[in-house]
Amino acid sequence: MLFRSDTSTSTIAGDVSPSELSRVPLNGRNYLQLAMMVPGITSNDVTNSPLGTTDGGKLQINVDGQQVTQNSAADSFGEPQYSQDAIDQFQIITNRFDATLGRSSRMQVIVQTKSGTNAYHGTLYGYFRNDAFNAADSVAHKVLPFSDQQFGGTFGGPILKDRLFFFFAYEGERQPNSSFDTPTGFGGLTYTFPNELRTNSYLLHTDYQIKTNHRLSVRATGYTWQEPY
Repeated sequence: MLFRSDTSTSTIAGDVSPSELSRVPLNGRNYLQLAMMVPGITSNDVTNSPLGTTDGGKLQINVDGQQVTQNSAADSFGEPQYSQDAIDQFQIITNRFDATLGRSSRMQVIVQTKSGTNAYHGTLYGYFRNDAFNAADSVAHKVLPFSDQQFGGTFGGPILKDRLFFFFAYEGERQPNSSFDTPTGFGGLTYTFPNELRTNSYLLHTDYQIKTNHRLSVRATGYTWQEPY
């Protein structure tokens, strides 16, 4: 992580490099958890925001130069999700960002996604957690049921060598669970409702090198989310 203070401005920022994104293990694969490496981030609960759970308007996320923050949903949920393998690097500006960014009272997150190159390259990965490997809970004195599967991959390369490139990333998560309810007035009967958290995220990034100093980039993203009831 590089902490940078530009002496020509009052901006204070920290950069999370491509090597840190690829080498630092993250439980849950939320790239924003790496924000805790940046000086000035004091939250110990990074979810969809480096600020943890706060009111909306205090954070702005810019991906490839486009604002993607969902302020109407606040910072605790509803923010766009990207696979860790789709992120090349990002910067967090914690203090005194200039007026060209705006729309945030506290923080700016500048994200750059990966691009294709003249060589084809890709990744496949899977992260699987199961209660078969867990110890007994210290309160319940038994192993609590748990299962979580995260999987995905990336692929990128040239369409036209030296001119047109593409990069695609997909990540999915499946977390089966059960909801329990003991309604009042039914003699203490407990009802169990099986459900499952299901998410899918997609990213397609294309770059066209028009001339030496002119490049056209197009990025499309998608995200589906089914939360347990």
